[in-house]
Amino acid sequence: MNGTDEKKDNVFLEVFLCMLAFMLMYLLGRYVFVTVVLAGVPFVYLTVKRNYFLSVGAYILSLGALMFVDLIYAGTVLFLTAVPVITAAYMIRNRKNVWQSLLMTGCAAVAGIVMTVIFFHYLGNGEISSYITSVFMEKAKTSPYFRMFVYSMIMTRHIVQGISVNEIMSIMNEQDLMRYIASEESFISLKMIIEEMAPNIIALFIFTCSLALYMLSKYLLKARGIKVKATKQFDEWQLPRDHGFYVLILFILGYVFMLLGEKSYQAPGQIMVYLTTYIFRLVGASYVSHMMRPMVKSKALRAVIGIAGYLILPNFVVIIGIADQVLDLRHRLFIKRI
Repeated sequence: MNGTDEKKDNVFLEVFLCMLAFMLMYLLGRYVFVTVVLAGVPFVYLTVKRNYFLSVGAYILSLGALMFVDLIYAGTVLFLTAVPVITAAYMIRNRKNVWQSLLMTGCAAVAGIVMTVIFFHYLGNGEISSYITSVFMEKAKTSPYFRMFVYSMIMTRHIVQGISVNEIMSIMNEQDLMRYIASEESFISLKMIIEEMAPNIIALFIFTCSLALYMLSKYLLKARGIKVKATKQFDEWQLPRDHGFYVLILFILGYVFMLLGEKSYQAPGQIMVYLTTYIFRLVGASYVSHMMRPMVKSKALRAVIGIAGYLILPNFVVIIGIADQVLDLRHRLFIKRI
């Protein structure tokens, strides 16, 4: 086999694996929303490794196949990931600065969210949360797993509101479960849960979209021997100091909006607080990893310790992250910023 044939075989294999990875993310994304972001990673990889046209073709084929299974999910993935995928691929191909790339990918994620809101606004005739709730209810009728997922959300809210244990036990029977979920009271509860969760989901999507699309794609490309712009190790991650102050201002403004009491300010304020909290948690986790340098020589183990702090002690690492940006702790310890 000559070199040209081998190259063609590799191209077809990479496109197939890219589409397969997308379908696997679809299966996971039916239950874990964040995997919608991960579904774009193989397409960023394919764009940088090959070209835009091949990636777009695989993307369209994958979404086309998915539309026969789940039109709503396929459309959501399309609008959420199309712009961030293109942006992340452009930044990696042109070897742009890491922080600039993450920032631009995050802005692109916002554009994707706006497109998705318009998409659901059209499908739901302006009643976005009611439409999404209806979709959840319909899926609960056909999927026992989704039925338990919806049930657990409604029951968690009712437990917080003071429902008794006897009442919970009385509706645990499978025969009563769907009737309970389909009630008007449950519909209203689920709708309110979705509205309450929306700001955190949006912030989480922007954060993970920036981080996962860019960093995971770079890792895959580097593992395959493709030259990409170097990223410093995890325990050296820190925002440029002026940008850190901008993020802190957004963090404070978010709380101000939330405290104003006006309903129209609540959601934007919550999104700002959640998003900036995720950013400072990452900076704080990086600083925890840095503090382990004298005791732990392994870079990978230090990263694991930092990420463990991110997951187990979120409030603690947020405080550390803010202190690191405001007091410039790493500069005092002669640590360069990314």
